[in-house]
Amino acid sequence: VMKRTKGRADPRLANELITKKLTEV
Repeated sequence: VMKRTKGRADPRLANELITKKLTEV
């Protein structure tokens, strides 16, 4: 997924990653 969004900033993807990190911690 990261390779696919290389060079393109997806706010939705970033939000999901942040939420996952916050939920994991």
